[in-house]
Amino acid sequence: MTRTRVLAAALLCGGLIGAQPPTEAVGQVGDSAGVAGRAGELLAAGDTAAALLALRERVRDDADDGRAWLDLGRVLAAQATEVESDIEARLEAKKALEKALDLRPDDPFALLEYGLLLRKQQVGVDAIRVLERAWRAADERAGTMPPADRARLHYELGKVYESWWIDWQGLVQIPRTAQGHWSCGGVGSGSAADSTDVDATATGLAGRFGSFAVRCPPEWWEALATVVPIEELKAEDRDRMLRHFRLALAAHPGHVDAAVALLGHLADDADWTEYEVVARSLVEAAPDEARSHLFMGLGLHRQGRSTSAAEHFGLGIDLLEEEARGVFSDLTPLLPADVAERYREMDAESKRRSDETILASKDPLYLTEVNERALEHLARVAWAELKYSAPASETRGWDTEIGHIFIRYGEPVRALQCCYGGQTDMSPIALARFQYWSYGPTGPNFYFWRFRTRRRARLAETAKTLADNLTRVMPEAYRPVNPTATHPIPLQITRFRGARADLIRLELYAAVPLDSLQVAAGDSLQAGVFLFDQAHAPVWRRVHDVAVTDPGVVLTYRVEVPESTLRYAIEAREVGPDTLPRPVARVAGPVRADPFGPGLAISDLLLADLIQPRVEGASERDQLTIVPNRGLAFEALDPVHIYFEVYGLQRDGDGAATYEAELTVTEVSAEGRSLFARVLRGAVDLFSGGGDEQQSVRWERTALIEGDMAPDFLRIALPDLQPGSYRVLLAITDSATGRRVERERDFVVVPDAVDVDG
Repeated sequence: MTRTRVLAAALLCGGLIGAQPPTEAVGQVGDSAGVAGRAGELLAAGDTAAALLALRERVRDDADDGRAWLDLGRVLAAQATEVESDIEARLEAKKALEKALDLRPDDPFALLEYGLLLRKQQVGVDAIRVLERAWRAADERAGTMPPADRARLHYELGKVYESWWIDWQGLVQIPRTAQGHWSCGGVGSGSAADSTDVDATATGLAGRFGSFAVRCPPEWWEALATVVPIEELKAEDRDRMLRHFRLALAAHPGHVDAAVALLGHLADDADWTEYEVVARSLVEAAPDEARSHLFMGLGLHRQGRSTSAAEHFGLGIDLLEEEARGVFSDLTPLLPADVAERYREMDAESKRRSDETILASKDPLYLTEVNERALEHLARVAWAELKYSAPASETRGWDTEIGHIFIRYGEPVRALQCCYGGQTDMSPIALARFQYWSYGPTGPNFYFWRFRTRRRARLAETAKTLADNLTRVMPEAYRPVNPTATHPIPLQITRFRGARADLIRLELYAAVPLDSLQVAAGDSLQAGVFLFDQAHAPVWRRVHDVAVTDPGVVLTYRVEVPESTLRYAIEAREVGPDTLPRPVARVAGPVRADPFGPGLAISDLLLADLIQPRVEGASERDQLTIVPNRGLAFEALDPVHIYFEVYGLQRDGDGAATYEAELTVTEVSAEGRSLFARVLRGAVDLFSGGGDEQQSVRWERTALIEGDMAPDFLRIALPDLQPGSYRVLLAITDSATGRRVERERDFVVVPDAVDVDG
C-alpha cells in the first residue's frame, strides 16, 4: 500500500486500527471524524492530493464553512510529519484548524485535531490543554460523540502523557561524589583512562556511566546503591496516562492501539491479572488481529500457563504476513556466530530439523507437553513488538537494536535511565535519554540512547561492541518462568546386556531432593524419565505420579535400547496443574549404549548401599536384594557393595567357567594413591596383603553358569577416608582364554551425617 493510501485509510477510520462501522451518531451533521463530501470520496480512492484541492476550493467558496476548514486542517495535519522539512504543511494545517476553532470554538473534533497537531509539533503542554478542552466539550455533549471518537480522544491524551512518562520511567540521578570510583581491574571510566572511548568522551556523564556498566559489571552493580531514583516525581503523569488508555478501551474495546499501549505498561509492572483482562477483551474485540493473540500468549506465558500460551502464539503467528512469521521461527539470535552462519545457509527443511533439535535441547521441563524454551522465544519476540514497535514509521519491535537484545537475553534484572538535568543547550546529549540494562551482578550490561519522548533506542558504541563479541561466546541467556527453580537429582546410571545380544539395558537410579521441592510425607510427586537420540527426537519416556513417604522418594527406571548415543533426563516436581509454576528436580546428560559382545565383556559396576542374598548360594540377580546408591556418595567407613555381570566366559565340559578378579581403589587426584581395602565376596574374606607393594585385591571364582553370563557381587570395607573423590577399578581375566577386561566407577566420600537427636 502506498503512503497516500495508508494516509487515506487512516483518515477514513479516524486513525483507529480495527475501527467498527459508523454508528448512527457518527452520521450526524458536523460530528463525524470522517471527511465529508467529494473530498471524502477522493480519500477513499487514495487520491489525497485531489482531496486537498477539493477542500481548498470549499473554503474559498465559503470562508465561514467551519466543517470545511476542519476537514482541510485534518487532512493536512495527517499528511505532515514531524521532520523539519514538513514545517509548511504543519503551518497550513495549524492555520486551517485555528480558523475552524474560530468558527466552531466548542467543537470537540476541532479541538481534538488542533491538540494532535500541537503534539506533533512537540508542544506538549499546550497539546494537553487543548485536548483536555476537547474532552470537556465532548463531555458536555453527552451521548453525541460516537464511542470510537471518544476512544480516539482518550488514546491521544494517553499518548501525550506517555511521551512524558517514558522519559522518567526508571530515571535516576547520579551524585557527583559517586563518580570518582568508576574503575575496575586497571580499566578506568574517567576521561583520562577512557580517552579512546567515544561514548564516554562524547556523551558526558551518561556515557561514562554506561561505559562503566559495560566494562565493570560487578563494580557498576555495587555503584547502583548510590543512585537516587526520581521517577516518582512523574507518578501523576503515569496515572493520567493509564487512566486515559483505560477510558479509551471502556469507550471502544476494539481500539487495538489503546489496548496495546495499556498492555505494554501493565507488562512493565508485571500486573498480569489486569493484563490478562485487557488482552482477553482485545482478543474478543479483534480476533483477526495478530497482535491480539500474540500479546495474549505473552501474558499467559508469564503466568506459567504454557498450553494456552502456545495456542494463542500459534493463532497470532498464523495471522501475520509471511515475512513476519519467519521472525518467530528464526533461531539465529540464539546461536553462536559461527553456528548462525551455517544455519543461515541451510535449506528450509534442514532449518526445520535444526530448530526442533535446538529448542528440544534447551527445554527446561519435559514433564509438560509444551517446550517452555520455545515459548520463551516466541514471548520475547512478542515483547519486542509490544514495547519497541513504532507503527507510525512501520518499525517492527523485533527489528530494533533494543528488541534484538531483549530477544537474546530476555528481561533485564535491573533497568534504569539517566540523566536528569545537567544540560541546558540543545545538543544531542540534552535531547537524549540513556537506558541501562543489567543482567545481574556479573553482567552482561548494555546501554542504549534515544531521543527524548521517542521509543526507539539504539545501542551505544561500547555496548554494541560487547553485544557483537558475545555472539561468539554467549549469544543468549535464559531464566525459566516455569519451573521457578531447578534442583539437582543424585543419579547412578548402569548398563547391562539386554535380553538379546544386540540390546543394552539401561538402569537409572535417582533420589528426589524433597526438601528442595518443599514437599513432605503425604504429598504427591509427578516424575518422569526421558530418552532422546542425537537429534533430540524422543526415544522413550515414562511419566507417573509418586506418593511421598517418610523415608523419601527413590526412582528406578529400566529400558532396553539398541546400540546408540542418547541423552537422558529425569525430572520430578510436586503434583499440580501446569498453570502453577513451581520448582523441579532435574538431572540430564549424555549416555552411550555400547554393545557388550561378542567375546569377554563386563557390565558397568552398580554401586549399592546393600546387596544381600535372599537364598543360600544365590547365583542369579533375582535372588539378590540390591539397594542401589543413587548418588554414588558414601559416608566414611560405610561399606561399598558392588554388583556386576561378566559376559562371554569360556565354559568347560561341565558348564563351569573360571575367572580371576583384581580390584583396586584409588583416590581421584594427581597422585592417584591406592588404598588398602578389605573385600568380602560370598562367604570368603579377602584381605590386602599388608605391605606397601600390595596395591590391589585378587581372587578367583569358578561358577556353573547358563549361557555365557555370570553375575557376581562383593563388598568393600575401606579405611576411614577423608571426604573426596575415589575410583574403584575391577579387572576380569578369563582363566580359559587369558583375555582381560576391566571397568571402573567413581564415587565420593562425604562427611558423616550429623545425628540431630544425639
